[in-house]
Amino acid sequence: MAMLSIQTNVAALDAAMNVGMTQGKLSNTIAQLSSGYRINQASDDAAGLGISEGLEANIAQYTQAAQNTTDGQSVVQTASSALTEVNNILTRMSSLAMEAANSDVNSSTSADANVTTEFNQLVTELTRINNDSSFNGTGLFTGGTNVPTTFTFQVGIGSTPANDTVSFNTFGVDATTLAVTGLKLDNNADSETALTAINAAIATVSTDQANLGAVSEQLSSASNTIAQASQSVSAADAGYRDVNVATASANLSQEQVLEQSGIAVLATANQIPQMALKLLS
Repeated sequence: MAMLSIQTNVAALDAAMNVGMTQGKLSNTIAQLSSGYRINQASDDAAGLGISEGLEANIAQYTQAAQNTTDGQSVVQTASSALTEVNNILTRMSSLAMEAANSDVNSSTSADANVTTEFNQLVTELTRINNDSSFNGTGLFTGGTNVPTTFTFQVGIGSTPANDTVSFNTFGVDATTLAVTGLKLDNNADSETALTAINAAIATVSTDQANLGAVSEQLSSASNTIAQASQSVSAADAGYRDVNVATASANLSQEQVLEQSGIAVLATANQIPQMALKLLS
């Protein structure tokens, strides 16, 4: 049987303690629902917070890897576009060489001079494209400005180059590299020699273009992998960090009822000492 006491109201203390605990839970539930997060401070779930922080770091890394992949695609596409124009120039040069090899053209001094002039301008243009093609201030072909030996794109969140990077070695498409300098179209023999050199240059550029295409495909595959991994990690992080609204709403209703009933009981418990006073009257 409970003892009537004036000095210590045990029932009131118990009720106050329970009300305080309920209010703490209610406050935490309100914070969860208002923020959308199950974990708002370490005390909510220390282990879960640690895991979530690691997952969010991975998400940030995947986001940057996706940006790196996009930048890599842009570099490759810019270089590929320049190669397309180089191939167009070489194709025109081959046509001019074939035209010059025709005896009808070679029999006309003025016609031959016009062909030679255009041919030499195209040779110069090859070197200009090589030296002028760049991406964000970095040259794309050997001989340009600030051209790296290798373009390397970090597309993984690890630090193992074989697994986390995509790269390709730089190359040149200037007239000297393609071995089309000093060619002459003065006669049939010279024109045939020029045509042989130009066809070899076209084959070289075709190989370069194919290599860039392979890098582009690799970057595209990496982009898909990054998107899938990022989605999976985000889902895992949500399981730790995000609040379950249905569960939290149910908890909110229960805690509000407990708070109201606890306060009512506390008010009743506070009247117990008055009952002890009646015994003295």
